[in-house]
Amino acid sequence: MPSNPSGIDKTISVSAVILRDPAGRWLTVRKRGTSCFMHPGGKPEPGESA
Repeated sequence: MPSNPSGIDKTISVSAVILRDPAGRWLTVRKRGTSCFMHPGGKPEPGESA
């Protein structure tokens, strides 16, 4: 039996980056409507590479 009988590709590609300035500060982002900060990243658009 196939491990993925639905035939749907369940692979999700994501990209992320950590940017640090000479003072050692990291770039973080916060989604609108949330209180948590995170590293920038996301899913690539079709045809885009990381």
